[in-house]
Amino acid sequence: MAEDEEKYVFPAVTGFRVSVPPDRPDLLLLELKTSDAGIIRFSITKESAFSFSREVAKVATPSS
Repeated sequence: MAEDEEKYVFPAVTGFRVSVPPDRPDLLLLELKTSDAGIIRFSITKESAFSFSREVAKVATPSS
């Protein structure tokens, strides 16, 4: 693998949790667990999450 490609290799997601804070119903809180035992936490607006999911659906292929 070329050195430039290494910076784009990410560990696999092995689990995730999603929640909506009761005081901020416009946000989604996400926690991703990765194969290297890392945990990534971030928040995103619901509007952005829906937009992102629509874009993913456009390019994703159903598994058989």
